[in-house]
Amino acid sequence: MHNSPSCIGAAESGGKGIRIPAPFEVRGIRPPHLEQRLGYPRFTQRSIRRFHIGRLWRSGVDRKLISKWQGHCDGGKLIIDTYTEVLRDDDITYEQQQFAKLQRAA
Repeated sequence: MHNSPSCIGAAESGGKGIRIPAPFEVRGIRPPHLEQRLGYPRFTQRSIRRFHIGRLWRSGVDRKLISKWQGHCDGGKLIIDTYTEVLRDDDITYEQQQFAKLQRAA
């Protein structure tokens, strides 16, 4: 079975699948000031995407897989150039984990 978002739940629903709209289909339907009403800081579709890619990257998911899941065809170059360029303060732990891998390998 293909693992695209539009096929999620197909096995559970007798093969019919649950259709989840693509991101471009949901753009602009969010109620105004939704974040404020929920008590969240302002966010956009782009910020959610950036957050998700960053989480995948820091969790150790291969850049080629992240790239494929995001619909890129460049083997991860855009992921590396765009989403991993800035290391924040909370990435120090991630850096330490990566260095620990080198020490274990030696």
